[in-house]
Amino acid sequence: MTDDSNSTAGDSAPTNRRRRFLQLAGLTGVGALAGCTDSGGDTTTEGDGSTPTETDTETDTPTETATETPTETETPTETATETPQPSLPGDQRIFAYFPGWARVESDPAYTPADIPLTKVTDVLYAFLNVAEDGTVKVHDENTDAHKSNLSEIAEIAPETDTHFHLSIGGWTLSKNFPEAAKTETRRQRFADTAVELMREYNFDGIDVDWEHPGQGGTDGNSNPEDHVKLLEACRSRLDEAGEEDGREYDLSIAGSGSLWSGSDLLHAEIADVCDHVHVMAYDMAGTWAEKTGFNAPLKKGEYPWGAQQSVEEAINLWLDNGVDPKDLTLGMPFYGRAFANVPAENDGLAQSFDGTPETEAGGGSYSFSTIESELLPDDAYERHWSELGQVPWLYSESEEEFVTYDDPESITAKVEYATETGLGGVMFWDLSHDTNETLLDATVDAF
Repeated sequence: MTDDSNSTAGDSAPTNRRRRFLQLAGLTGVGALAGCTDSGGDTTTEGDGSTPTETDTETDTPTETATETPTETETPTETATETPQPSLPGDQRIFAYFPGWARVESDPAYTPADIPLTKVTDVLYAFLNVAEDGTVKVHDENTDAHKSNLSEIAEIAPETDTHFHLSIGGWTLSKNFPEAAKTETRRQRFADTAVELMREYNFDGIDVDWEHPGQGGTDGNSNPEDHVKLLEACRSRLDEAGEEDGREYDLSIAGSGSLWSGSDLLHAEIADVCDHVHVMAYDMAGTWAEKTGFNAPLKKGEYPWGAQQSVEEAINLWLDNGVDPKDLTLGMPFYGRAFANVPAENDGLAQSFDGTPETEAGGGSYSFSTIESELLPDDAYERHWSELGQVPWLYSESEEEFVTYDDPESITAKVEYATETGLGGVMFWDLSHDTNETLLDATVDAF
């Protein structure tokens, strides 16, 4: 397990040392701070995807003239200051997924400028794609939006302590992982191309979101051994890049907390290679179930309908397999799942259902922003609370609709559990689902 305790943006990162040099030299502006050659601050090389030159990635050593104390007239009127991270105990972190498609599919659009940098320590950009030959690339759907997002993050990165990570895969883009991880050549190509993009866009690490190398996944693509080999290739290439750039780069995964898709993972081996494992402790109820239930109940126990997987069990799946709690972050859902044609018995809980209602997030999912602005104020929807699950639910008898979701009360309980268990922090999916930052504020306040 790589120790990332000294990898904050305020330490040896070249971007920060470049900033100090530029301030001494009397240069200002995002373009200058990002090492750009034009006034727009675009650091991309979209044509060839080449890595930055040595001057871009290594520390710029000021000349004698540049290091002289600037005169009053040479001092910039405004010097760049870093956006601070939230104050958290110990080494705990708040990881937030940024969905690249929200730029074009959300209303209003959600862009990197909307990221609340003072409330998160890390941002995971979702998602880059992987080809069968191992090449990591910008997704060919909404490509222009993704490139705009990445270029804007490249400009933001030098001005904040928040870390940015390129996340590769996700549920819909994981089908090529088995082939990409099958041979040493392909694994090396994956690592090389991922690091190229990471450097090109000023990111701080790589997040591998293969869903799932254990049982299950979109194609039942189980291959736990090659999963670890792929991570080892990434770790080696990131360490090489870190040596070249005079800094440390982060490697993480989004890891299943499901007994169905996560039991066959090589948990301890993964944690030995990665800096963080983001446990996806949600999606524990949905259209695949026979009855309505909770998306992410906190505690294990006897629920009215019988077996219900819990957040506690998801974390224990990793802890019981030898993973240090500080290497884990607790994944939390900033969305809810809805069920249609649900009878009123037990306020809709543990009842049969038929399909899902039409929802703004699609697939029967509501963003918390919609729940907050439309469902909670609607008298047709009544809020209920599970003491065992430490989660709320909504039921509308007139609409015959059941909604399982998280709110500030349940998020607070989850963060407190993560702290009490000694976890390395929390993660949530996703920023665009909480545009008022209600759940994020509850997260920060609970630490």
